Order: sequence, then C-alpha cells, then structure tokens
Amino acid sequence: MAVSHKPDPTLTKNLAMVERVLDADVGSKGYIHMLTQLKSESRNKALWYRLLACCAVRIKPSRRDLCQAIFCLKWHSTDRDTLQAFSELLLAMNAANAEDFILLSLNHLVKSFLPEADIQNGGIWREPSQSTLDFTHELTAALLRRHPVGNNHIATVIQDNFPHRFLPPQFQSLFIANVLRLSAYARASLEDVLMPVITHVVNFDLCLKLDQHHPTTQEEDYEVFDMDMDTNIDITPKVQNQKGTVHYASE
Repeated sequence: MAVSHKPDPTLTKNLAMVERVLDADVGSKGYIHMLTQLKSESRNKALWYRLLACCAVRIKPSRRDLCQAIFCLKWHSTDRDTLQAFSELLLAMNAANAEDFILLSLNHLVKSFLPEADIQNGGIWREPSQSTLDFTHELTAALLRRHPVGNNHIATVIQDNFPHRFLPPQFQSLFIANVLRLSAYARASLEDVLMPVITHVVNFDLCLKLDQHHPTTQEEDYEVFDMDMDTNIDITPKVQNQKGTVHYASE
C-alpha cells in the first residue's frame, strides 16, 4: 500500500511567511526581521537558509541588503548544519539566476580560503579548519560543474581576493595552497588560475627588495626641512595632463 506523505504544516506556514516577506517592501517589519536574523548568530539561521532556498527564484540581485545579509556568513565559526543549509541556498540561487549570482558566490567562497577576524574575541584571526576547507572546495566544485560560466570569472575572483602583502606570510601560503587546489577541478585554463598567483608573488618579492635596498631613515625623513627656502617659490607639486591642464597633486 502506498504511503502518503503529508507536508509539514509548520514548514508550509514558514514558507508562506518567507514568500510574503520577499514580496513585501524593504521597509516592512517582516523584511527587517529577516535581515536581522541572517546577520546575527541566531540558532534559526540554518532554517532561514533552507526556507530561502525554497524561494530562491524570488531573491532579486537588486535587493543588495538581502544579498549582503545572506553572504555575511562567517565560515570558520559556523556549525556544519548551517554551512550545509547555506550551500543549499547558494546552489538554489544560482540555479534560479546564475547570471547575477555566480560571481558573488565565487567571491564569497574564495574569500573563505583566508582566516577571518574574530571581532568578539579581540579581533584574533581564526584560520579555517581542514574540514571547513574541504567543504568549501566541494561546494565550489559543485557550483562550477552546474554552471561552467563561473570558470570565466576564476582569474578575476582570485586576483580580487588575494591577501594584502602586509598580512602575515602564512596568510599568503594558505591562500595560494587553496588556489592551487582549486585549479585541480576548475575548468578554467591553468594560465587563468596561475597568472594571478605568479603576478602577486612577483609583486610581493619586488616590494620586499625595494624595502631592503631603499630603507628610509629618520634623518632622511627630515632632510627636506633643512634646505633654504625662498618664500616666493611655489613648491607645490604639479602634474600636467595631456590636455595641458595643470592639476595640483593634492587634488
């Protein structure tokens, strides 16, 4: 005998509520409450992600506040169930509208290769665990398989998310290691993946050499004040553009 599965009335009620909220004005009470829940560390965050996944076709890129709330997830301090729920939402959003969400999604995933600042614990850096990185790569691979157009954005995403050269060397190493892991399953050309890495490493090395060969001493910093100045001379640096208009460097 066939068993009939009745829909969960609570889930049905919540879905109807989320649909109304997504169709409501951005200033409505329900909409603001949803944003607050997504931005917080609420225990209901996984539920919100799953409900939104069921209504992904209603999520419009024009609602930037909602997109920002969805993608503010802290990967390295989030439990696995919430990460799983977020992955369901991410895939559903791209299934509904990959043209608008694929770049935003890839940026969020690649950015998670780096440590996150834990503001609540004095701003210490929280490095991603190996299991979290494995999950991130599984999700990124699944996203690229379903939407190959994402491979066209790989080089840009890597370049935009490279850690600043002033951050600790382990940040650089961690990011590069995960970019190389990304190259193993991305369908982008190896040149597209490696070129941002090579460019970054070369620039980083060049900056280090410049710092070593041209150190600035305290005496050199103040030498400019030792010259005899003619008060009638305009010493403000100027730059002339191609049209002949002169602009002050401070402008």
